[in-house]
Amino acid sequence: MKILSLCLAALIFATTSWAVSWQQGKVTRTAWHDEGGYQVEIDHIRYVFMRDAKILYQGAWHDVPDRLHLIRVGTSVRLQKQGFRIYALEIIRGY
Repeated sequence: MKILSLCLAALIFATTSWAVSWQQGKVTRTAWHDEGGYQVEIDHIRYVFMRDAKILYQGAWHDVPDRLHLIRVGTSVRLQKQGFRIYALEIIRGY
């Protein structure tokens, strides 16, 4: 019974540890574009936007290139991420 419980706990941990999650943070380096794609630093951690990522700003979804200029140092954001990859970013309030 203990082995079954441990296996179940390990399975739950493994599936949730890589799940896409929402996290709140503050931009610590203005967003930029280079050969690696669109990137941003939030809470001193560097993230890359996935190809189909979207930005939520003032209640509407936008493509990353269209609103990248709004992501500056000090901007409060909420991001949907997996590891160091961003799938969605919400701009909560500007600098």
